[in-house]
Amino acid sequence: MNLQNGEFSKVEGGEGGNCSRCNRVRLLANGDVKPCLFSDLAYNIRELGHEQALNLAIGNKPRSGTFNKSGEFYNIGG
Repeated sequence: MNLQNGEFSKVEGGEGGNCSRCNRVRLLANGDVKPCLFSDLAYNIRELGHEQALNLAIGNKPRSGTFNKSGEFYNIGG
């Protein structure tokens, strides 16, 4: 998973990059719920409320990650 070059692939020695099996969402310190670290999608719990933000994040989870232009990996919990 190389965010600098916008490449998304399997991590050596791990199981990263397996989008078809990913069931994770991330809650960031700023209140954003991200359905995928490799996407710019985010839903803010402060603006939408926790239930709606989680429902939107789960309902709009991408089938496959692409790249994230809105933050460096270390800024979003990776």
